[in-house]
Amino acid sequence: MKVSLVTLEDTQKPAISELFDKLSEKKEIAVSQGDEELANNCWREEEALKLNILYIEAFSKLKEHEYREAWQDLERCEINANFISENSVDSFLRKSRVSFIKKKGNYSGHAA
Repeated sequence: MKVSLVTLEDTQKPAISELFDKLSEKKEIAVSQGDEELANNCWREEEALKLNILYIEAFSKLKEHEYREAWQDLERCEINANFISENSVDSFLRKSRVSFIKKKGNYSGHAA
């Protein structure tokens, strides 16, 4: 299922919830069948989707002058992007925009 994540409204579409449900179900089946690779792939997809949503929400909070909340979200983006990066290949990181978010993620003064 292909979804578009550009605006805050995009993050709230039913297709996003459906995608999370499908990934969760697929991951559960993979775990029950001992398919570690598929389970890990589903986990990465879920985490990358959550990261993209959090990134969009952070910028929406900035627009609403909710600076502290936005900063906290951006810090969480940095942490999550690093964790996903440690457990993924470059092609996935590019496709899922994790590498983009990580590259922009020098929020706290640390090298990303």
